[in-house]
Formats: sequence, C-alpha cells, structure tokens
Amino acid sequence: MRFECWEDAVLSEGTTTYLTARALEAVEGALPAQALWQEYAGRLGPVGSHAAWPALESNACDTNIDPLMIYTDLIYFRGAFFFRAVEERIGRSSLDTALRNIAVHRQGEALRFTEFLDEIELEGGWDPTPCAQKWLGRSAPPEPNDFGCR
Repeated sequence: MRFECWEDAVLSEGTTTYLTARALEAVEGALPAQALWQEYAGRLGPVGSHAAWPALESNACDTNIDPLMIYTDLIYFRGAFFFRAVEERIGRSSLDTALRNIAVHRQGEALRFTEFLDEIELEGGWDPTPCAQKWLGRSAPPEPNDFGCR
C-alpha cells in the first residue's frame, strides 16, 4: 500500500510487518510465528517521544513532519500489533477482505490511514479508530497481550 502522507507510513510498514508474521505462520506453522511475535513485542517500547501515527484533525498532509522521526520501530511493530488487534476483534477473514479491497480498488493510489480505518469499519462493522489511537497515537504502547480493542 502506498501512503499519501508521511504520518500515514504505519499503513505501509505496519501492514508489511503484520503480513510477514502471517506468511511465516502459513509456511512454517504457529510456533515460529509465535516466536516472531515475541521478537516484535521486544521492539514495541517507546522510541523517542512521538506517536507511530500522528493523527491529524484535517485531511491535509502535515508538511512539517520529519520523515526521519516517522521511520522508527514504532511504525513497523506497533503497526503489526494494531493489525493483530484488529484481526482479533473482527476476525482474520474480515481483515483479509479489508486489505484485499484496498489493494484491488485503490491499486497504485496514495492512501490515508484514516481511509483504511474506514474500510475496516465497513468490512468489520466496528470502528477501529480508538484501537488505532491506543496502539499508534501515543508514545507508550499497551502491553502486547493487552490489545484493548475488543
């Protein structure tokens, strides 16, 4: 997925990290995937004092964001745990459908993270915004086993 604004980079990198664990599970089984999630959990801690998804009130891209502040472990690993939390809430099939819908219907287009949240809500019947704010919108993450998105 191609993100429109730097602050939406978690859409691309979090999705890729989440799908890496899913691919490992499909190829190697549950135990290797569990070990990878444990490795991810070790990289969840606060990195700097910024959020993984600095949500904005407007739909305009924030031209003051430094891309070097965005590209940290935050967007990869908190992003992956956010997607895992969404999966637990709406089911793997619904999340897969939302991902597929975005990939097929928005192929090659730049996307805002909020647009993907809208797709999750449409497919899963649940607003993931509070979950995204919990996992991505603050400097300290929740515990890996406390998804808090139910």
